[in-house]
Amino acid sequence: MPTTATLRRQHDEMARLIDRCMLVIDGYRSRGDAYPILVELNRLAGRVRHHFAAEDEGLFPALIDGPESELSARAAALWDQYGALAHAFEDFLRIWPSSAVIAGNFLTFKVEATLILHAIAERTAREEELLFRLIESGVLNRAA
Repeated sequence: MPTTATLRRQHDEMARLIDRCMLVIDGYRSRGDAYPILVELNRLAGRVRHHFAAEDEGLFPALIDGPESELSARAAALWDQYGALAHAFEDFLRIWPSSAVIAGNFLTFKVEATLILHAIAERTAREEELLFRLIESGVLNRAA
């Protein structure tokens, strides 16, 4: 399982990529501007897929099934709220697979992109606030 330092670095990289996506989305003026949006989304998608796989298949199950009840409860609550986000992001990417599709209905794309990108940013912030701080405080060492 990755360390919280590794996960935080991944969160920071995803935040930079989300900011870049929002910058190019906000800069959309014509159909030709849809291609750079797609490029940035694909960069982000690679990072998100890798990161969510590590957390969803490793971190969350380990914490939820772990011996520390407070950490387990927090992880379960976050999983209940954000556990479906990886699938929602994949659905979003399937709906908007090309620059032509993005340009064809840009206003709807922008709303949906803003929602999913903010959800990813919110999930990572809540993980750091509610889980990583507790892990880093040594609670796992005391529970062992």
